[in-house]
Amino acid sequence: MFAHGGATGIVGDRMNGMMDMAQSVKTLSQSFAGGAFDPAVVRQAARVIEGHAGETMLQLFPEGSLDSPSVATPEIWTNWTEFSRLAIRLRQLAAELVAAADRDGSPPAPAPVVSGPEAPGDMWASLDERALLGLKPQPRVSTRATETPAEIGPSPQALFAEITDACASCHAAFREAN
Repeated sequence: MFAHGGATGIVGDRMNGMMDMAQSVKTLSQSFAGGAFDPAVVRQAARVIEGHAGETMLQLFPEGSLDSPSVATPEIWTNWTEFSRLAIRLRQLAAELVAAADRDGSPPAPAPVVSGPEAPGDMWASLDERALLGLKPQPRVSTRATETPAEIGPSPQALFAEITDACASCHAAFREAN
């Protein structure tokens, strides 16, 4: 299979991967443009990015693989640590986006929070006569969510913004300017 510019071999493989990720970014951009989004579309696009990023991407950059029409710069190998960090971060963000799409960008429904002297341990004990007559303290049930937004994680839209930032940072540092 030929990548753009007729690239073959490892350069062609990585260019094809980059084109797949670029198409996924375009799909995600369109998905988030209207506010509401289809979680299945987001999941699929994020999985494509996840599959091409991280170690998979790093394996496609053996030192000195700059054959034309590659637009990679030699800075990839002189600053391999940063290039690797960005590739791995991109994979992490894509995996987080898959999970965020699964929750459809909204927090889970609040779960009851039970507190007090007869909390979940032995609920049958609270059904005695004193409890039924109101003479014994009862567990308090709240509908407060048990998870805060920070525990839930970033929204799919925020993760997408981080993905595009990671791509832009990598391109600015390690890709020839057009």
